[in-house]
Amino acid sequence: MSKNNQQPPLIPADLEAHFEEWYQVIELREIGNIVFLPNTGKMRRLLNFDEWLQKNKNLFLEITGFVDIKKEFYVGKHSLESYLLSLEKNQVLVIYDTEAFFKDDTYFILEELLIFQLKHQLPIFFVFFSSLAECQKYTSFFNQVNIKANFFLFPLHDFANISQFCLYLQNKWDLQVTNQEIKKIYQYTGGYLWIVKEIFRQMKKNACSLDEAMIAEPVRWKAASIWQALPKDLKEAICNYYQESDSQVVIQSKSALQPYNLLFNNGQLPGFIIEQLQQSQSIVLEQDHLLINNRDVSHIFSEAELELVIYLLNNQEKVLPKEELAEVYWGNQWRLSFSAWAFDQLIYRLRKKINKAKIPFSIITKRGQGYVCRKK
Repeated sequence: MSKNNQQPPLIPADLEAHFEEWYQVIELREIGNIVFLPNTGKMRRLLNFDEWLQKNKNLFLEITGFVDIKKEFYVGKHSLESYLLSLEKNQVLVIYDTEAFFKDDTYFILEELLIFQLKHQLPIFFVFFSSLAECQKYTSFFNQVNIKANFFLFPLHDFANISQFCLYLQNKWDLQVTNQEIKKIYQYTGGYLWIVKEIFRQMKKNACSLDEAMIAEPVRWKAASIWQALPKDLKEAICNYYQESDSQVVIQSKSALQPYNLLFNNGQLPGFIIEQLQQSQSIVLEQDHLLINNRDVSHIFSEAELELVIYLLNNQEKVLPKEELAEVYWGNQWRLSFSAWAFDQLIYRLRKKINKAKIPFSIITKRGQGYVCRKK
């Protein structure tokens, strides 16, 4: 790897494992689809791949994009073909923003590339800032099988790579971070170098602690930007994994997230994602239904329990006496059949169900006064 990179080299073995896999496409002179999550340094990794190819295989990447390919296509009937024919035998074509053709509704231009590839066996990589599911959806537009053979996912970086990145930034900016702090950074960022770098920048710029840097506005802005840019199917899987109580749904969501390294070994999501989930949670009451982020959780409660929960939500931040809540649940004659202990057990069961379903509100005891419903 070049020593002049503005970003540090990651663990060579980690990168080379991906590069060796991608190189098989070149050897077979086929098409490969490479998928990066948004904001994960796509261009930097492609340049690393180019350096690796030059050093080890005497090959070069011809990295181009939607604007240039579209321009060649519309210049003249044979302009795109002439451009492709001008590539040397040791050059590999890379389209770094392939999804742009689909958003612009000009994916028919890619068909010309597919036809050319079949005829001349030119190795081509289509690069997506997306998810595997979205990438496969895009490629399903074509009848040609050569675009559907090879899919590669570049996941988030693991702890070893993040540690190396942190040590590089520590030396670059003359900062001191402990191993425990590096673990804390990894648990919050989940392998997103973009956020890691901003945390260190804030520590250097403001001469502040790690905790102060992690709540700095630029760090939070980047975290929110990443969340907004995540593909829809991954966001749905994350929400289901975090909020759903159905074990089968959780298992399916976990399987969808693991290839991207979006879950730690202990099953936890990165801290910045949990923050985004908590900030974006909405509670909606519709007649006899309780919706959390458009997810109906009414089935978790009995009819009487749901009535009490809705009553609590309609009176958030108010101190509600035990007698008032017991009357909502059992009726005004509740003392004839139920004790104060029975009501305490009811609140205990409700809290368990609320926590299990990851519903963003709490029932707080005000000793000697009653209970308060408060959004988390």
